Amino acid sequence: MVFTTRYGTPIEPAPDYKGLRTGTLSRRDRLIMIQVAVPADLGSREEHEVSRYLADRLVEAVELARTTVVGRKAALPVRQAVPMARFVAERVGEDVG
Repeated sequence: MVFTTRYGTPIEPAPDYKGLRTGTLSRRDRLIMIQVAVPADLGSREEHEVSRYLADRLVEAVELARTTVVGRKAALPVRQAVPMARFVAERVGEDVG
């Protein structure tokens, strides 16, 4: 499973969509790519806000991946992906040291 974030740069133009969308689904490579368009000002925000935003998008991306895999009847191991993403997202910002 791949989590991809795209943003506007001189090399990579801003995406022509908002939010999330499915990209490639390869049964042969056992891969699904989810593309996430992030706000242009994300890099100028506070670290905690960026982390929270990305953690939330991770959960949404994994949920979209699971829905897509199930809907297309692809044999990809995504059953535990959503609980794992939620586990990580809930701990963003916690001091683990």
